[in-house]
Amino acid sequence: MSSSSSVVTAGHLAELATIGIFLLACLNARGQGRRWLGTLICGAVVGYCAEVAIVCGDSPSYTYCANCFRLFYFKAPVCIGLGWGLVFYVSTWTAQRLTSRRTVPSLLLSSLVAGVLGVNLDLSLDPVAQLIGLWTWNSKLPGGASSLHQTFFNVPFDNFVAWTLMIGCFGFCTRWLFGQINDCRQPKAEADTETAQKAKMTGLASGDHGPVSHRTDYLVPILGAVLAFVVLVALRKYVIPQLYQYLGSLGASSVAADARGAAILFVVLLFAGLYRFWVGVLTGPKELPVNWVVLGIVVYFHLLSLCLLIAAEPGTAGPLLVVIPTNFVAGFLAFASPSFAPLLTIIERWARRDRAGSATALRPSVEDLTSYTGHRTRATVWKPANEDELRGILAMAREQGLRVTFRGGGQAFDRQSLNRVVISLERFTEIGSVDENAAVPTVTVGSGATWGKILERTLEANCVPYIMVTTSKATAGGTLSSHSLSRFSGAHGREGDHVERIRVILADGRSQDLRSDQPEFLDVVGGLGYVAAIVSVTYRLWKAPWTDGGIWVETSFKHIDGIKRIGGRLRKGLSLEHAKTHRTAWGKVASDLAKELVPQKKDPQEKDLVPREKGGPVARSSTIYMRGAGWGLFASSRYVQQSAGHGRSVFHQPSSWRHYVLQFVAMLPVARGVGYLLVSLVYKKGKTFRDDIMGYTFFQDGNRRVTSFFRYLGCPCRILQQTFMLPSDGYAGFLEEAAVLLNGENIEPNLVDILFVHSSTDATLSSSAGLAGGAYAITYTFQKIFRTLGKEEAMLGRLSELCDGKGGKVHLVKNAFASESILGKQYGPASAALKGRQPPTILRNEFGTEKLPELFGP
Repeated sequence: MSSSSSVVTAGHLAELATIGIFLLACLNARGQGRRWLGTLICGAVVGYCAEVAIVCGDSPSYTYCANCFRLFYFKAPVCIGLGWGLVFYVSTWTAQRLTSRRTVPSLLLSSLVAGVLGVNLDLSLDPVAQLIGLWTWNSKLPGGASSLHQTFFNVPFDNFVAWTLMIGCFGFCTRWLFGQINDCRQPKAEADTETAQKAKMTGLASGDHGPVSHRTDYLVPILGAVLAFVVLVALRKYVIPQLYQYLGSLGASSVAADARGAAILFVVLLFAGLYRFWVGVLTGPKELPVNWVVLGIVVYFHLLSLCLLIAAEPGTAGPLLVVIPTNFVAGFLAFASPSFAPLLTIIERWARRDRAGSATALRPSVEDLTSYTGHRTRATVWKPANEDELRGILAMAREQGLRVTFRGGGQAFDRQSLNRVVISLERFTEIGSVDENAAVPTVTVGSGATWGKILERTLEANCVPYIMVTTSKATAGGTLSSHSLSRFSGAHGREGDHVERIRVILADGRSQDLRSDQPEFLDVVGGLGYVAAIVSVTYRLWKAPWTDGGIWVETSFKHIDGIKRIGGRLRKGLSLEHAKTHRTAWGKVASDLAKELVPQKKDPQEKDLVPREKGGPVARSSTIYMRGAGWGLFASSRYVQQSAGHGRSVFHQPSSWRHYVLQFVAMLPVARGVGYLLVSLVYKKGKTFRDDIMGYTFFQDGNRRVTSFFRYLGCPCRILQQTFMLPSDGYAGFLEEAAVLLNGENIEPNLVDILFVHSSTDATLSSSAGLAGGAYAITYTFQKIFRTLGKEEAMLGRLSELCDGKGGKVHLVKNAFASESILGKQYGPASAALKGRQPPTILRNEFGTEKLPELFGP
């Protein structure tokens, strides 16, 4: 055994890395469902107990080097148990996705595949660990006969047989138990649904997280491990010894026959598992989303083996330098097989990244498209680079009878940019120079230009667009199709109010240049892509009256009191009865905020109603906390010159680690309650900050990055955000009754923000159309890292009914959980008018087909 310091150091680093990978895997497993977290933790506990039982026995098969590990108890390192859990998790998770059948033969074969996948990792790690001395297999078996000549690089074949059977038995018992529980608990009303049938075949319940009971998610893996252990002990005691003797009996000694039989049995199990695996590859799914953490764990184990091999004494590695990389490639392909199609798409996009802007012949790609909230669709995506290519794609779609959807930056909250066939306008990225000679400065941009790039260009001329969304990745064509809002909407209205002209391509291939005073303009703006493809937009800009110092944003926060906290019940919130008794307090919150949100000064000579307050436009917005304490935080912002005297707000630093922590805290219920309490105390007397305009405008980039991070880890990280547009006389009552409903169901929004929207262009499908004198946009946001948001979806549906009763509308740009009758009442006349002027063509999306049947129905 090597005792060099390099080996000891390598062992300590491997131990630390394994602990970190295990914590990451826990996060990923919880995102896959409680069942998988139970599998991971149970595998680690059972694995460590098995290690202790083996090394503490009278004649241990192997021993560990205590100097190479820090956490070393009962003659076994803790990280080895964690490694067991990781192998159990990635092996069973991958094997289950190779087949959806739940018959006993299919489960047996699938479980055998899980065992073989686990052995793939052990085939790389065990020989290297044996070589450098992290652990040592005993060279003498009971009876005194040598077994080293019946090994794989000095590791007995019996070890690999045990891994195959242990993981296989665990996978079979766990999936069979889950299947039996689901059969007993499956609601009869869902018996014939596609979801229920899928749950029955895969052994998972009809949700994202396995069985409907929380207890079974953790108890079943434990019970499965116990059953697997019992089965394995019985096999090792009564069946396998006789099988070894039968397979290896060639006139040699009993011990030699046992070793030879173990080798033969291992080869049989290996090739049987590989055969079943390749059957799964040929017939199983290949388009499942990539689980980067699972693949990362696989890569980690194989790379760890290579790194440990470097720590070995020179000249001892030998054939392992060839065997381990080969095993690495084979293992990666095996674990990645359910996600071959998405991986190939990623590789193709990477390989063609330098030719993305070339004008070569168009070829569609097949991609997994997602919305901001996590909706996913596998789509054929076309990416034209100019108007001629766009016309050609539309002509092809008309000839083949395809239904196509236009897509910009993919930042829609619902399925407004998702469909089976998508035309991405992301290559229309031209941004012209600012025309400063016009009476009002303007800039013309392509529909695929992102708002981050647009603002960078306009700042060169000391100008800013009037209305900008809060994420830099959104595109001009996408936001104009939704007639977007911003915190400046109280003064400037909506995005379309500041557009001078647009150029569009209709579904029949004709191009049109539309000015804001033409009727067709109102159909396209806010039309969600149902009328035409916007290829370029000319925006009017606000120009700063100063010439130096750049444009910064000064924001003053003001605290507005509402319902007082009750007895420290910050986490549990208010009961339904208690909430009803405080409706007048909610009325006070609404009244106070209404006074702050509505601009008090207007310039009658300017159509955009810019208030003349210290030389620049003023943005007014507010946030209210609805659980346990009802209070408001009002924010007033204005453009200013850069100057000293004020610090920067963490809210407006989307690239700061503090902002990331803030976004993470907002996702956790307990931490969120404490965070809101601290904010309430800090801002009790008001605060003023001065931020750079990029950070202020695109503060939601921080949330987007945090959400993307957790989704890469395999966590669903669901987001729901729905906006309700209320008239002035229904605003306060809506807030009061919504508070009662939410507290009564013990539902806590992550954020509730309120924005006053000034009277603006009445685009055909605009949510503020017909609400004279302005309206209040009230947005409820729910976000969870792990669990689904079924209760919240149902609550948003109830709030949609409440909004309708107050004379308001559901804002179609965000999520829209509302019944067909409510949306038909609110948007039926507008849909009928749009259908009369612009009969339905090939332009569709998943959202419109479901939510606006009046527009797309027969």
